[in-house]
Amino acid sequence: MKTKTDSLFSIFLTFLRFGIMAWGGPIAQINMLREDLVNKNKWVSEKRFYKTLALYQALPGPEALEMCIYLGVVRGGKLAGIIAGAGFILPGLLFILLFSFIYKNYGASYFSPLFLTVTPVIAAIIIRAAHRIGDNVLLSRSLAFICFYSIIMKILGSHFILILITCAIFHYLWCKGNIKISILVIFAFTILQMTFNQLHYSSSGEKIFSDSGNLFLAGLEAGMLSFGGAYTAIPFLHDSTVGVFKGITNQTFLDGVALVNIIPAPFVVFSTFIGFQTDNLWGAAIITVGIFLPAFLITIFFHKKMELIIENKVLHNFLDGIMAGVVGLLIFTSTEILINSVSSSLQATIFIISLLLLYLWKNQYNTPAIILFFGLFGYLIN
Repeated sequence: MKTKTDSLFSIFLTFLRFGIMAWGGPIAQINMLREDLVNKNKWVSEKRFYKTLALYQALPGPEALEMCIYLGVVRGGKLAGIIAGAGFILPGLLFILLFSFIYKNYGASYFSPLFLTVTPVIAAIIIRAAHRIGDNVLLSRSLAFICFYSIIMKILGSHFILILITCAIFHYLWCKGNIKISILVIFAFTILQMTFNQLHYSSSGEKIFSDSGNLFLAGLEAGMLSFGGAYTAIPFLHDSTVGVFKGITNQTFLDGVALVNIIPAPFVVFSTFIGFQTDNLWGAAIITVGIFLPAFLITIFFHKKMELIIENKVLHNFLDGIMAGVVGLLIFTSTEILINSVSSSLQATIFIISLLLLYLWKNQYNTPAIILFFGLFGYLIN
């Protein structure tokens, strides 16, 4: 029989508290879970905690949320896992819905002073994230080549799904010692991708969607492919929503990223903002379900199978190739965002200062602190 501590309601309250305190991004969130549930309350051993964390860092989805779901399952079963994840998400979700409502109904001008000075900070944050993730992923020449290849193919207009498939197969063959075959395969896939691009662009003009089904797919796609941490969802959501859905411009996208960085929330909650701008509350709900669904399904129903997959050395080569390709896509998107974010000497100065602070100031709360500082600065000078 469960104790009072393990009741579903108490588990919900525990993770709701974590959600309220979820400032500073995934590193700060994971440290908070470790301090409270491992060191203090002994829900799991430290060894088991870090082994599980390593598993979720190699899988798609926000790892802090996945750890919350996992710890909920450990403490009270599958339903407790769902409740733990929901509790962790809820505070940030309510914050971003409030900001989304104000933004859409009262205009972006309400936040204009904030966005003027925070937009270049967001560019710096994403570039720093791309560098950090790249340091952990690009550990060989073949992976560095894949990253470069991914950038080039994105510049040439290839769809990211095709890019990632090519990267996975190339790296698998390369690691098996079939270097000549891997080069031939990547050449053949490149020709196929360019042919697909020509057929795609010649047969279809600009398409602006507004239906919820496509919003759900955009979220699901990002949730399934965001290997390497929450920031890797950025290129997928950027590709799938900017200029695709009504009302979603590059600036709208950046505004959503800026807002989510100043609230306690899993980073990918910024997708909720995008959904709201497209189709109000229903759009927000459907894209949110899409982006979080893989994290819940993997953690609750496929945890043991995922452990076996991660331990399979053959599949490592595929996963490493995909992750290197994702880093390339993130670098491409962060560069594109930088170009669109810096249009004055003031913004260029803010970008440089922010980037320096992110590298030199080693603190888990540096991101929200820098955003809040420059946000207040924006209101002071306007």
